[in-house]
Amino acid sequence: MLSVLSISTRKGSPLTTDAPHDAYSAIRELGAAPLWRYFGDLFLAEPRSAAVPYRWDYSALRPHMMHFAGALSLEEAERRVLMLVNPGMQEPPATVNTLYAGIQIIMPGETAQAHRHTANAFRFIIEGSSAYTTVNGERVHMSPGDLLMTPGWHWHDHQHEGTEPMLWLDGLDFPLTNTFEAGFFELFEDRTQKALVPDDLSTRRFIHGRLNPAWEQATGPSSPVGNYPWHETERAFAAIADDAQGSDSEGIVLEYTNLGPAGPCCRRRTAGSAGCGPTSTAARAGPRPARSCTSCGVRAASRSASRRSTSPRRTCSRSPAGSPTGS
Repeated sequence: MLSVLSISTRKGSPLTTDAPHDAYSAIRELGAAPLWRYFGDLFLAEPRSAAVPYRWDYSALRPHMMHFAGALSLEEAERRVLMLVNPGMQEPPATVNTLYAGIQIIMPGETAQAHRHTANAFRFIIEGSSAYTTVNGERVHMSPGDLLMTPGWHWHDHQHEGTEPMLWLDGLDFPLTNTFEAGFFELFEDRTQKALVPDDLSTRRFIHGRLNPAWEQATGPSSPVGNYPWHETERAFAAIADDAQGSDSEGIVLEYTNLGPAGPCCRRRTAGSAGCGPTSTAARAGPRPARSCTSCGVRAASRSASRRSTSPRRTCSRSPAGSPTGS
């Protein structure tokens, strides 16, 4: 004898247990689905990543960058960027689950249209000189090895006043933002911004070790530093080259940190790091409460106790944001 279920279709006919196909079709039309059919995919025994290990070869990609820079005008390709697309993340293209990376080129005399997006961005400069990005009115100059920060929803454009091609690695966290459906994008009213403050002001204010301006107030969670210059990073490596032991797996690693006046400690830990970000006190007479800083998660690494170092080894995205693939 058949038992009758206590639900019915929109037509009012009862569903019976001997018609599972009809039952599943009926609930699908009602915007429902049986959890028991998806339980294993929704609640995983361990993380499952669509991204796969992959290595991008800059020396192999560079000739293609030069080809497109000569073949395509700025009208045809406003941002000449080769996206670094993970083989496991083709649509939409991404480098890892929460981050996108691409190699951008700008030729002498060119500019890149000012815009802003909710995605946070960083740029690791590979080669070239005499170019700068203007971030909310501050011109931040680029040199090989520099790490430039562009917080989300900050106006930014690029200009090249040199004689050789300028290439850098772009990193944005728009895959994370798009997951949260929080992506916004806007073009600036002019092609480029006017300088509103002295050039490289944020770097000159904040890059002196742990000595931060005591009068500065936090304006948000992002690092106030526009450029972490390579010459400062190299100097830091040189200071510890003869004595630092490093880790067995990663060698000598220095972590770029948020040098802002305030912020939570240990926003994100990175593999191989000591964990907690640095705390600092003002250089002044008398006691003063320590201020904690947030790590931005980008690290400079040296494989041996020498003055040489590799490019940043890992990035993190610290806040939801979204963006087109050009930055």
